[in-house]
Amino acid sequence: MLENMQWRLLILVLGVLVGSVIGGLPVGAEDFESGVGLEIYAVNGGYTVKVDDRNVLNNWDFIELMKVGEGEIDLAGWTVKYTRSNGTTDVLALHGVLVGEALLLRAKGSPQKDDSNFIYSFDLAVAEGKVELLYFDEVMDAVSWKSSKSADERYAREDYYPVLDAERNEWWEPEAEEDEEAGAGEMLYSQCFGLMFTELYSYFENDYDEQFVEIFNPTDEIIELNGCALRYKNKNYVLSGIILPKEYLAFAGGEMKLTKNPTSSNFMELIDITGEVVARVEWKNGQKKGLSWALIGEDEAGAEIWALSYARTPGEENIYQEFRTCPAGKVINPATGNCVNLVATATLAECGPGKFRNPETNRCKAIETAAALAPCAEGSYRNPETNRCKKIAVPSAGLGPCAEGYERNPETNRCRKIRENNGADYGVAQMSYSDKSAFMAYGALAAVATSGVLYIGFQFRKEIVKPFRLVFAKIRA
Repeated sequence: MLENMQWRLLILVLGVLVGSVIGGLPVGAEDFESGVGLEIYAVNGGYTVKVDDRNVLNNWDFIELMKVGEGEIDLAGWTVKYTRSNGTTDVLALHGVLVGEALLLRAKGSPQKDDSNFIYSFDLAVAEGKVELLYFDEVMDAVSWKSSKSADERYAREDYYPVLDAERNEWWEPEAEEDEEAGAGEMLYSQCFGLMFTELYSYFENDYDEQFVEIFNPTDEIIELNGCALRYKNKNYVLSGIILPKEYLAFAGGEMKLTKNPTSSNFMELIDITGEVVARVEWKNGQKKGLSWALIGEDEAGAEIWALSYARTPGEENIYQEFRTCPAGKVINPATGNCVNLVATATLAECGPGKFRNPETNRCKAIETAAALAPCAEGSYRNPETNRCKKIAVPSAGLGPCAEGYERNPETNRCRKIRENNGADYGVAQMSYSDKSAFMAYGALAAVATSGVLYIGFQFRKEIVKPFRLVFAKIRA
């Protein structure tokens, strides 16, 4: 009897399973087919909030699911699948019965994890990812995102951030909460604080599409651009997306047309979602065609140093290039910054007083003072014009006599002017003298000899005195 009941129960279960498979529906799908199911409402791949304008609070990420249809829904068989950019996946299985309208899923490291229906063990990447909602093995809804700087490809912000509806693909703002003290109004938080301008190119070579303005994120945090804008001549150019730590972003073309070489000062401002000015860049008259206005460093006081640069680097770290790159056969004229042809030595002007032309560079160089120069090597003499050592010419039988009033210098074999004073007008008397060094040598020798005699006398004083004592003893006796 018992065995027959067991067999009947087994046959009933198998019949239900086979019927479900044949009908194309998984077990438990009746509720979903009757019009009650789930869809992805919002996905957020992590974000940060500014506190006191500087401190950063990381609110991690979340996934929000919304119920479709009326009535309760059994969550058995529903799973959330996350796929990373490298293809690896994680799955969170749902369970229980959903009575309300929505489910909130948060990361395990989120400070708000206790305020959620489910906690998942993975973290959603900010740059790129994909979230799928599956009923058993069938994908019911999916959302993917990339860091494309486009608002319609970014999903979600909770509370005071805009949220992107996954179905309508439209941004909406949550309703502002009533503030008992300050009254009703939206709570806005600074989103692009910390960014800075680093390069601007206005004086294009061909058309306005070449123009660009560059911003930089010097912080270690991802900064949101949604709601921020570039303000130029009382017009705002809205930004969107994110900017990664140490990343450069260049905005070019479009409706933004910069004055090429303004007659007065022009400036652009970066404003955040609150309307506060985050950064400002100013460029004045004097811009040159093809040169960008670039931030090249800071002075000792920490003030920014901007200069015109021939190296344009949109979206990359700045490279300062003071002069243009000249073609072969030309060099830069530092005075004008233009490329000029190489100049032949024959056409060079004579160097000024106290200078000579360097034969290697064709540049004028100051003549060094003779006092600081080492003596020339044997067979050389110092040129009085350049103070350089020059080899003495070897005497040759072909050398002719010097002109009248000149004589040949035995050191250089060159003719030099004979001095008029030959000493005949002065009385010359022979003087006798002794060599002081000889006297000093004799004195030193005598001192050494005297010292030797005294030393010997001291060492043998007993032996020397002994004979005299014996003689004195005999005399006394």
